[in-house]
Amino acid sequence: MKELNLKPYKSRLLQALHEDDPDRRLEFSQWALDSIREDPIILDRILWTDEAIFQTNGRVNRHNYVYWSDTNPHFIIEQELNVPRVIVWGGMWSNEVVGPFFFEDNVTSQTYLQMLKSHIILQLVEMLFHLCCLVFQITTERFLMLKYYF
Repeated sequence: MKELNLKPYKSRLLQALHEDDPDRRLEFSQWALDSIREDPIILDRILWTDEAIFQTNGRVNRHNYVYWSDTNPHFIIEQELNVPRVIVWGGMWSNEVVGPFFFEDNVTSQTYLQMLKSHIILQLVEMLFHLCCLVFQITTERFLMLKYYF
């Protein structure tokens, strides 16, 4: 490949950033620094959460897929629609792991609230939430429930 002057290129998955993301990150960082000054163990009381989607179609691992070319092709890997999947949600705080919780269908406000009510709130009483906002938008019902418990 060297004699042909070809280079290996790997595809990359990037998370789309929104226009206000830098401002939101800066606000959170400032809040965290101010809060730590007032309460040095506050970060131990935040539940850091995330979710991941696992598909069952056996898609090629993009880390092992290399395209050789003399120029970067900026190629796209197509994904099948409606592939069976499972959504895994989990969190961590202090030295504890919360979850994992599995969802076979899309996570809606109702299913998320049900998980909070039946599992999370029982485990976490004096905790601040850092809710993953990739899937969920705050609803009045969810806000009122969190306000009630916390």
